Amino acid sequence: VRRDEGSDDDRLGFYQLEVPYGEFAREINLPEVPIVEDGIRAQYRNGFLIVMIPKADRIVVETTVTITKI
Repeated sequence: VRRDEGSDDDRLGFYQLEVPYGEFAREINLPEVPIVEDGIRAQYRNGFLIVMIPKADRIVVETTVTITKI
């Protein structure tokens, strides 16, 4: 597994190359980040399985604090 961290827009890329024969299964642990489940896409092209899992937008919580003089 090769990890690509060279981009400036906070994206990570993981590349894995296998040459299996017959049936197989693979489980890959992903970083703990929120994802958009409805946006997951997979495509098999020219012998490569490409799986794209989009990250969810970060939630910014704004809080207003009122300070009163006692």
